[in-house]
Amino acid sequence: MQRSPRSRMIQTRLRRPLTSASTSTSPHGSRLRRRSWLVVMDTSPLSPAYGVGAREPPTATAGTIAAVEYEHILYDVADGIATITLNRPERLNAFDNLMLSEWRDAIERSDADRDVRVIILTGAGRGFCSGMDVAHETAGEGVLRSEESVAERRHSLRNSVHHIPRALVQLEKPYIAAVNGAAVGAGMDMASMADIRFASERARFGMGYVRMGLIPGDGGAYTLPRIVGTAKALELIWSGELLDAQEALRIGYVSEVHPP
Repeated sequence: MQRSPRSRMIQTRLRRPLTSASTSTSPHGSRLRRRSWLVVMDTSPLSPAYGVGAREPPTATAGTIAAVEYEHILYDVADGIATITLNRPERLNAFDNLMLSEWRDAIERSDADRDVRVIILTGAGRGFCSGMDVAHETAGEGVLRSEESVAERRHSLRNSVHHIPRALVQLEKPYIAAVNGAAVGAGMDMASMADIRFASERARFGMGYVRMGLIPGDGGAYTLPRIVGTAKALELIWSGELLDAQEALRIGYVSEVHPP
């Protein structure tokens, strides 16, 4: 698979010594954050929080796992780096049910592959990820149904969109978000759960949930205050304000900003 210039840039950056210069560096540094908040969520496959019918994570194997073709995900492993690209550019890489399932499979696949040392998540086209596909939801094809009871809706969420934080919190390998464009809603939540965030100059970040009368439900409400502080996190959550790449760098949300 032909890798994009952005992917090649990140792979080159990963091979540099940690003391090398970068395009723009956050004063907060780029130290890998341990997922100490794992204890907050019981993510055992036997836990009720894991979701009825949830799959067992793949067993780690010696050697690279066989290549797999996805419809809405591009998956590439080279030089110990697994690059997972969300590939619904016409919808700014918003999640529908199929892409969510494929994304989870790719995350688990890369974590189980012993030849993979680091995982990079990025997006195709102009967007990183614009969250859940609202058009998909309002058409009645999403994870929620208006006729569902509260218990049924909780079950639907646990077995769909809540796979995002559960899959990421269980990762045993470094996870880097290469944010190439809009990262909104669940997209910003995914970026917030990364150990390191690199941003394109075109990147934009926003919680966005407040515009739909919602709160961050995919891990962002926990991780964001631990990155930018409680006051700034509440400002972003309550206002729905969009951050550009340079402002995200200034407040320490991203480690570096690069040309597209």
